[in-house]
Amino acid sequence: MIRLARICFIASVFFAVWTIIVIVQMGGDAPAPGAPMSDGFQTPMIALEFAGSEADLAFLEGENGAELRAELQRVQTLDFWFPIAYAGLAFWFFAGAFFRGQKFAAFGGIIALATIFADWNENAVINAMLASMDEGVAAASYLPDLAAATWIKWLLIAAYALVFSVTLYLTKRPILGLPGLLAGGLIIAAAIMGGDPVVTERLTIPLALFFLTILLTAMIYLRTSFKTEMGSHESPRKVET
Repeated sequence: MIRLARICFIASVFFAVWTIIVIVQMGGDAPAPGAPMSDGFQTPMIALEFAGSEADLAFLEGENGAELRAELQRVQTLDFWFPIAYAGLAFWFFAGAFFRGQKFAAFGGIIALATIFADWNENAVINAMLASMDEGVAAASYLPDLAAATWIKWLLIAAYALVFSVTLYLTKRPILGLPGLLAGGLIIAAAIMGGDPVVTERLTIPLALFFLTILLTAMIYLRTSFKTEMGSHESPRKVET
């Protein structure tokens, strides 16, 4: 089981690197919005995901919003791979933890896989909205579907962040579990507050810290697996001498 766990943790590290690469590719200066975003929002994609009315979409509509729509469509193309990367990072960590005997981690792995499909579903709605706006058709009719897809995705992320936190608590590493608790708690707070930008615009840093902690923990467990194997090889020699 140690070798299976090691393979999973190596995969988790690989997916962490992939996640960083995709984030860098998705970054860049976004064109100015066609109209001011709703009060409190500063990030176009966040403002779109949590739009609640036709007025909240004004910054993307018409000719003035064409450049920003094109940029979001570019980001959406990359966002096909992004959930595979960030959820894969978590999935392989949970798989490794499971093979180390942490059975509770299986729940996190299942939820992480579900997040991929939830993110793709949200992407499909957003792509349809952007295409509709390109054709000059109002996209407000998609808002109920967008709200459902967005919250399913975010709450799934919150769920496996909390599973991560509990898993680390059960393995007597509670400090490493704190970023998961913080990220999951803030997402739930955002849901309770109805997507208030005061919270949603501040999710990026705790989420980044959470994913970096998964990477750090995977590397710690990976190092431990090598030390355990080396110890098992050395012990017979000590008996012989």
